[in-house]
Amino acid sequence: MTALRLWPFEGHLALTPVTVHGVVRTLPDADLKPLPTSSITVSVKCIESRVGLRANVSRILAEYSKVLWSKPDDQEFADVPLLELPFRIVIPTDTPGFSTSLFLEYRCVWRVEAVLHHIPLPVVGHRQIKHFQLPLISYALPPFAPTPSFTLPPLHQQTHKPGVPSVRYTVNAPTTPIGPLDMVSVPIYLLPLDPGLTVRSASAVVERRIQFSSSVADPSGLPPSSESLTIPFTTDLTNNSSTSLASYSQTDATVSVAASEDSSNPTITPHTFFPSQSTVHQPLLPPRPPLGDELSPPQSSSSSSVPSNTRVSVVQIATTQSSGAFSLDPTRGIFSKTLTLQWPESKSYSRWQVGSTLQSDLVSIRFYLRIKIVVLTGSSSSNTQTLELAEQELLIVPTNDAERRIAASQSISDPENPRRFDFLLQSTKSALISTF
Repeated sequence: MTALRLWPFEGHLALTPVTVHGVVRTLPDADLKPLPTSSITVSVKCIESRVGLRANVSRILAEYSKVLWSKPDDQEFADVPLLELPFRIVIPTDTPGFSTSLFLEYRCVWRVEAVLHHIPLPVVGHRQIKHFQLPLISYALPPFAPTPSFTLPPLHQQTHKPGVPSVRYTVNAPTTPIGPLDMVSVPIYLLPLDPGLTVRSASAVVERRIQFSSSVADPSGLPPSSESLTIPFTTDLTNNSSTSLASYSQTDATVSVAASEDSSNPTITPHTFFPSQSTVHQPLLPPRPPLGDELSPPQSSSSSSVPSNTRVSVVQIATTQSSGAFSLDPTRGIFSKTLTLQWPESKSYSRWQVGSTLQSDLVSIRFYLRIKIVVLTGSSSSNTQTLELAEQELLIVPTNDAERRIAASQSISDPENPRRFDFLLQSTKSALISTF
C-alpha cells in the first residue's frame, strides 16, 4: 500500500477525536456535456471483511457521512456545476470501529469515500466512487485486571501425564494489555510431588488464533471440518539458550484494496499467498481458571464450548526458552523461573500484521501462551520427560503505554492544504482523477 493510496487525518483513534479533511471537486468533460446527478456525498467507514477465493463477506462497523451537494427537491436529477466542496468529518472517541488489521483471510480497514450519484448509465452504473485508505490504529485500552503478585504463590494446577510424577504449578501470566515492543515476563512456579523429580528447563510459545464465525459461510467454498489438529510445538528444551523472538515467520506481502466504480463494497485481494500460515479446524480454548479453582489437569484442545466445525487459523508469534538453572526453595521444594520475551513491533500498513485481541460477528482473534517444561525423573540425564502446562490467554493491544502517552500529549490542528477528490463529469463513461 503506497502513500498515494493513504488519506491524511488528524487525531488518534479511540483516544482523541479523529478529523478527516478534504475537498470534492467536479471537473468539466471535454465535450462539456452535463451529467444529471442527484447528490454528492462523502463518508468515512470502518469495514471488516472475511475474504477468500470464492466469496467475500463484508460488514460496515462504523460510518460517518455528509451530503455535500443535492439536487432541488422538485427534481429527480440536476446538472452539477463546477464545484469545490470542502468537507470535515470527525470520528468520535467512542466509535465502534476497530484498529486497522490485515490478515490473509480477514481485513478491517478504514476509508474515506466520495460518491457522485447520477442517472443510470450503461456499463458505468448509477454512481461514481472514489476512496482512499485511512491507516487508523486504535489507542483504546479494554477492561483488564492487574496482574497478581505473589510472595507464596498458590499452586492451583497440576500436570497429569501417564508414567510421569505429577507437578503442581502456577503460571503467573500477565493480565494487563501487551503492546508492540513490550517486554512480557511470565513467572512460573513448580512443585514436583515426587522429591526425586528435578525441573531442568522451560520453553514458551505465543500463538495467535483467528477463529472464523460458524454462522458466516466459509469464503474458501470448502465444507467445514470437525477434525482437530494439534500444532506441533518443537523446541530443544535441553539447550539453555537466551530469549529469542521466534516464529513469526510470515513472509511480508503487499495488499491492494480497491472498489468497483459502481459499488461501495470493497474488493480486497492479496498479491502474495502466505505460505507459513497454518489453517486448522480446532476450537479455541477457554481462559485459565481463577486462582481459587481446585486442582485440574491442562485443558484439552479438543474440549470447548464452540462448535466442533469452527475453523481456526493458528500462527506462532514469539517463543522463548529458559536460561540457566531454576531457583529452588529448599523449605517448600518449589522450583521457580521467569520467562521473558519481547512482543514484536507493529508492521507497516502494507504488511501482514501481528494483530491484537479482537471480537466481532465475523471473527475472533485471541492470543495464547503455551509453556512446556522438561523434568529429570532419575539420576541419568537420559531420563527426561516433557510436560505441557495449561495455556494462558494474553490481552494484546495495537499500541503500547509510551505510544499512548505521546499521543495524548500531542495537539491537533486542521491542515492548511486539504487533499482533494476530483470527479470528471462525463455522460458516457466514468473517469476519476486523483490530485494532490
